[in-house]
Amino acid sequence: MDEQRLINQATDRLNAAIATAVDHANASGANAQFVDVTAKFAGHAVNSADPWIVFDLENLRADSNFHPNAAGHLAYAGAVMGEVKPAQLAKK
Repeated sequence: MDEQRLINQATDRLNAAIATAVDHANASGANAQFVDVTAKFAGHAVNSADPWIVFDLENLRADSNFHPNAAGHLAYAGAVMGEVKPAQLAKK
């Protein structure tokens, strides 16, 4: 479980860095929003009964490892659409 704790801590640090970058970008006039999906993914870790994250033990270097599977993508999209309003997105 030490490995799980380390991965969770790294995820928290990455989320904090992304949130800070979004804040800085918005201070410079960007129209960005960080959506934290950590709580949404609780109980769906790679070692859970219902994982939403891909982890291929046969291929530890697989590009898909630590990325959402189909169920994870649906949950992620739901979380983003619940926070981000398409009409408010910047248009080019």
